[in-house]
Amino acid sequence: MEDYKKTPPPPYSVDANSPPPPGFYIPPDQDVPPQVYVGEIRVAPVRFGPESQRCVCPHCRQGIQTQIKAEPTGRTHLYALALLCLFWPCMCLPYFMDSCQNQNHYCPNCGAYLGVYEN
Repeated sequence: MEDYKKTPPPPYSVDANSPPPPGFYIPPDQDVPPQVYVGEIRVAPVRFGPESQRCVCPHCRQGIQTQIKAEPTGRTHLYALALLCLFWPCMCLPYFMDSCQNQNHYCPNCGAYLGVYEN
C-alpha cells in the first residue's frame, strides 16, 4: 500500500511546437516566435457614433471605414404619427431627418453588420 508514495510521478513533457490551449493570449508587447499559434484574435468593442469611423471588422479582420445606412425605427414612425395628428403636411419629415433614425454601421468589404448608433 505504501509503494505509491515511493515512486515519483512521470515527468511532464512540454512540446515547444504544440499550439497553446484555446483562449491563450500573448500580450502584443512581447515578441511572438513564428511557431507559436495564437488561436483567436480579440477585437475591442467599438462605440459607434453618427459619423462613419475607422475600425477593424471582426468578420473579415480588415481595417475599414464603416459604411452608414440610416434606417427608420418605431420612434420614427411615432414622430410621423404625431405630426400627422398635429400638422399633416409635415408628417414625412422624420423619414428624411437622420436625427430621427438609427445609423447602422456596416463593413464595406464583407457587408457585415457592425453596430448601431441610436439617437
